[in-house]
This record gives sequence, structure tokens and C-alpha cells, in this order.
Amino acid sequence: MNESWDIVRIVDDASLDVLVEINNQSFTHPWTRAMFLEELKRPEKSYLLAAVTTSGVIVGYCSVWIVVDHLQINSVAVCLKYRGRGVGLALLNTVVGLGGQLGAANILLEVRRSNRAARALYRRLAFRETGQREAYYTQPVEDAVILNRSLESPNSV
Repeated sequence: MNESWDIVRIVDDASLDVLVEINNQSFTHPWTRAMFLEELKRPEKSYLLAAVTTSGVIVGYCSVWIVVDHLQINSVAVCLKYRGRGVGLALLNTVVGLGGQLGAANILLEVRRSNRAARALYRRLAFRETGQREAYYTQPVEDAVILNRSLESPNSV
């Protein structure tokens, strides 16, 4: 099945309950609705992107901040039944494009060391491991791997 996703910027609170639900499915320490609302209050720095099916259903999201000369990916999550179908790839390709539009030099993020699927996806998109943060995550406690992608390097997808 050949699927495609429209990636849209969330600019109001109409879709936040869906994002909270996806977040709850994805993380042991999920964001609250109030946290998503805070993202919407800073449109000059915060980008909340959603992957939407052709029928209008939100199936994933990504939260990104522009910080000086780089993008910081804060959170990426995909609805359980849509994982492995290219949603995360579509979101991250959009983030790479956004970084270029905003003049960012690179994109940074942290990911759980045990999250092999996410780390493989990031490698596919030319992210490189540049360090770690010990005991960064809770529930359970786990190190984070710091990933960086230069926006000067070609997209390898």
C-alpha cells in the first residue's frame, strides 16, 4: 500500500487532544495538553507539525524549536497502528526542509539508547551520534544518545 502524508503546522488547540493521545501511546513520561498549549504560544520559535492522512486523521507529530542557529527536535511520535509506514520519515524530512528554510546549521535531538527503531531512522536521515546524557530519561531511567545532523550534508533518503 502506497501511502502519503500531508505534513501541516498546528497553529491552534483544535487538534491537541489527538496529539496527547498519540503521546500517551508513545512515551512513559508523556506531555500534557498544557505542554502542547505552551508550544503554540511561541510561534516564532516553536513548530508543532502533524502528519495527516488523506482523510484528515492525524497519525503523528513532531515538536521542534529554532534555537539560535539550530533546530532542536523535542518530541516525535506516531500513532501505534501507523508505525513502520513512513510517517516518522515524512515528519523528519519536513523538519530537515524547515531547518533549511529557517537557515539552521544543524538539527539536534536526544533519543533513548534502547530505541533502536528511532535510531535507525535517524541514521537513515544522516544523523550522527555525538554524545550521551547519562540517566536523562526516567520511567525507566536510561541514557540518552545525542544526535546531530548537519544541514550542509545531503539528505541520504
